[in-house]
Amino acid sequence: MTRRHSIWLSIVAAVFCGCGNAGSEPSARTDAERAVRATRVRVPGDDDVLALNASGIGRTVTPTGSIDTSGLFFQSLGVNGRACVSCHVAAEGWTITPAGVRRRFEETGGRDPIFRPNDGSTSPLADLSTKEARARAFALLISKGLIRVGLPIPDGAEFELAAVDDPYGYASSKELSLFRRPLPAANLGFLSAVMWDGRETLPQRLGRDARRRRGLLRHALRYRVLGAGAGGPGCVPRKPLKGPGSSRLLKNAPARIFQQCPLTEKRSRVR
Repeated sequence: MTRRHSIWLSIVAAVFCGCGNAGSEPSARTDAERAVRATRVRVPGDDDVLALNASGIGRTVTPTGSIDTSGLFFQSLGVNGRACVSCHVAAEGWTITPAGVRRRFEETGGRDPIFRPNDGSTSPLADLSTKEARARAFALLISKGLIRVGLPIPDGAEFELAAVDDPYGYASSKELSLFRRPLPAANLGFLSAVMWDGRETLPQRLGRDARRRRGLLRHALRYRVLGAGAGGPGCVPRKPLKGPGSSRLLKNAPARIFQQCPLTEKRSRVR
């Protein structure tokens, strides 16, 4: 090989090496974005700021004017494919509606992550072998938007269980089957308790101090979101979330989201 050829080869090699080094940072960023997209759980209407409903139009209000779907609220954190957005959809008032659930059932044959037997079906033991069987198993979720919460009778309860008559053949004195629709993941700053029955509100008295009240409620909500509470939603993380990521989950998602209905059925403004 001549000296001239050697020089040209050296230049070409240097150019390629330079390109590789210069592109390392964008490449790492691209890989991170690709990883986020891979775990992103998509639900129809999950980023709709304005959404039609039977009464008119619902509007989501955020600090940025849009819904950031890159946060952990929209990521699959657990082992069953669900994310917070599976049961809290912007277009459905940050909860779920029977119409929205039925749409997902028909589009996926009952295989969307929301259809899981731990709490989506009428019984964890329900037959899920066929689409028809899944329609029966998830009947209450499809027709009423109800999730099953299995809880024991609490200590010190002011009642006792006299008899069990569960048409789905699962509930017992050890685990009651309680059905309810997921609470909206919006307007959380106005909450006075966490969960329908307040069971996951921190035991400390909230008092009248507004700052203390907000702090305790945010802590209780974080405890709930990270899957540490009883009767979890089935999207419990593979391992506890700690550090900046767990704070970002509450900061970037529902804690700063508000839902309102600016237009009624007659398209008149609500005052």
